[in-house]
Amino acid sequence: MSPFSDKESCHPDTCALFLGGSNLEDLKSSALEDLIKKNDEIPQNFVHVVKKKKDDYGFIHFNNVQEKDNFFYSVRGAKFKIEEEKNITVKFQPIKRKSNESLHSEYRNKPGSTWQPYYNLYDDSSHFIIVLCLPSITNKDEIKLFTEGEENIIISGEYKELDFAGSILKKSIPVSDFKYVITLPSKIELTSKVKIEKIENSNMFKFVIKKSQENKRIKLDIE
Repeated sequence: MSPFSDKESCHPDTCALFLGGSNLEDLKSSALEDLIKKNDEIPQNFVHVVKKKKDDYGFIHFNNVQEKDNFFYSVRGAKFKIEEEKNITVKFQPIKRKSNESLHSEYRNKPGSTWQPYYNLYDDSSHFIIVLCLPSITNKDEIKLFTEGEENIIISGEYKELDFAGSILKKSIPVSDFKYVITLPSKIELTSKVKIEKIENSNMFKFVIKKSQENKRIKLDIE
């Protein structure tokens, strides 16, 4: 079954995956969901499964894009046997829509695409401070920093494969380019250097960016 559908669902395509496989026709949503939950190889961070009994496909829904991406990264390309006797298998794929290719929910961690990390943004009156989570990045020299206008900061780089002995049983740490565009509340000093430091005992980096003097409040004289 092709991962194309014009069916509507209760979650947006960005928070859902296409669910295909074999011998699914006689299963309702609840029965299929129960079988998936009993399989230890399939991550359980989804909300529910949606499927009509006579269809040989369905959809699996998530609370947000990040949970969907983490799930898909763990199961990408794999086929899971969830019932031995009837030889029922499932496979998960991004959703494509026949009517609009732009609705295709691409997995952001594929080669050539980007994975967007979490961050916090602070304001200490003279600087904006960004604290950004960057797994597998160990040195600030691996980070590239650009501006787009006077209010957008672009932080980019590449997550590389971690080198550990033994067979990997689960893989959810990204291996790809990363890029994050952060829009700041006001303008920054484009001529000032940005201070970057790694937060000790973590995979987080702190970016200290000087605010533009144009943003400074100045007391006006009154006649």
